Amino acid sequence: MIRKKKLEEWLMELESHPFLAKKMELKKEEEDLEFRLSVLEATYYNAHTKPKIIKDMHDRIHDVRVKIRDVNTRINEERLDEIISVVRGELEKLK
Repeated sequence: MIRKKKLEEWLMELESHPFLAKKMELKKEEEDLEFRLSVLEATYYNAHTKPKIIKDMHDRIHDVRVKIRDVNTRINEERLDEIISVVRGELEKLK
């Protein structure tokens, strides 16, 4: 029972890791920017020239994706996903 409690505490600590929180925040920002871009592109669909705002939106989305890639690299370096899945597996065994 003590082991289960410790594993649950560790899992909560791992899942609230700053890198994972940052990744979720960036993913939400990426989705928001993609939605805005789709609205802009639909608005200017038949225009002969695309306004600078669309290019700027593409650039912002690219920047967010680069940040997500950097966070994913850090997550992989710390092997967070792997550790979390092992801890979850151990908890399942104890149920």
